[in-house]
Amino acid sequence: MRLISNYNRAFDNLLEFAIYHGFKQLYLFAGSVEWDWEYSFSVHRLPEHDLFVEQLKKLYANNIEVNLVVYLNDDVNNLANWERIKDVAETIKAVNEVVPVKTLHLDQEPSQPQQYEALINMLSMANSIYPTSSTVKPLWTRQKMEDVAPFFSEAFNKTISARNAESETKFGYFVDMVIDATDSSEMMAYSNEYAKIRSLSQFYVERTKIFGKPGTNIVETGFINQLPEAETLHYQFQKNPDEFFEFVSDMSETYGTVVVHDYMQYYFTLYCNSPQNWVGLGPPKTCV
Repeated sequence: MRLISNYNRAFDNLLEFAIYHGFKQLYLFAGSVEWDWEYSFSVHRLPEHDLFVEQLKKLYANNIEVNLVVYLNDDVNNLANWERIKDVAETIKAVNEVVPVKTLHLDQEPSQPQQYEALINMLSMANSIYPTSSTVKPLWTRQKMEDVAPFFSEAFNKTISARNAESETKFGYFVDMVIDATDSSEMMAYSNEYAKIRSLSQFYVERTKIFGKPGTNIVETGFINQLPEAETLHYQFQKNPDEFFEFVSDMSETYGTVVVHDYMQYYFTLYCNSPQNWVGLGPPKTCV
């Protein structure tokens, strides 16, 4: 947790960056159940708890809202021990009594329908304890309920049928269940095509409106961990920064808040160096 410990001014740089660019909200990684449950979440504490709370207070003092991001397991299709998210939600609830936290943001994006039932149960449980948001995988916007229902238990399908019978809003796509189970959601639009991102965003936002829930679009600007070029705007951003900024501005005017993922890689694309080593503020430049 070098960021939280402010190693080499890492957190101070993040705060300065957010203020300079006018960011009103941050999604801040707060750990994983797989690695941080035993010594932290199980006793209702964040990793590096006291330091973490102090850094959250800095953000709050500068009118920056925070969503604390947690994932369950490293393997996105591993939903084992999902019940432990209860401890995570209770931890965030306790932190909120000291410094405001907008949502607990759960970032577990399974692609196997066999894991969807556990995902919905996890999101619903967390949201019953503390306002919970979830990352939305674009795949979920394409999967119709009749295609994923065979992977659910009989009891779960009966619950869905009863819910659909009583409600004016019906589940048509799996994404609908994620939207319905959470306080809000955010879709990561993995693409290097502006038109495709607009199309994905339009469909997703329409679904959120049906269920009366806030929905936020995320644009990917990453390039590490062998991320395919087709899944990020990083290279388009490098080639034509003005086009990227115009796109984000237009998306914001059309859909509201737009999240840029992620800080480290977005920063590098702007300034060509790591934020830990950067002191002061300056104009963007093109990396060569």
